[in-house]
Amino acid sequence: MAKSLRSRRTWTIGVIASDSAGGTSPFFGQFTRACEEVAWQRGYSVLFGNSAEDPERAEGYIRGFLERQVDGLVLMRVPVSPERAEEMRGHVPVVTIDHQAPPFFSRLAQVPPGAGTAPAGE
Repeated sequence: MAKSLRSRRTWTIGVIASDSAGGTSPFFGQFTRACEEVAWQRGYSVLFGNSAEDPERAEGYIRGFLERQVDGLVLMRVPVSPERAEEMRGHVPVVTIDHQAPPFFSRLAQVPPGAGTAPAGE
């Protein structure tokens, strides 16, 4: 806790994925495992959410993670409304995977479809 107060960081990352296969997609498991492993190696904890291809559920996770002041967001196949993207701009780094991100995200990394989990973890 003292470390967080000094650095103004929460040492948490929010990861939201849309597992259209209902938990059976091998990529979903590899992706979440890679995110957690890389985060752990760098001293971060990870909060996970499955949007289940439901825009309202995805929005709820995004809102909740931002309220918890995560230090970054990773979005896999999760669309972001222009209003939400504007709110996040400049406040939190965002990685989008397998989805087109709004062009004005700051500190944004995009991983194209089919690139695998290695670029996402790094």
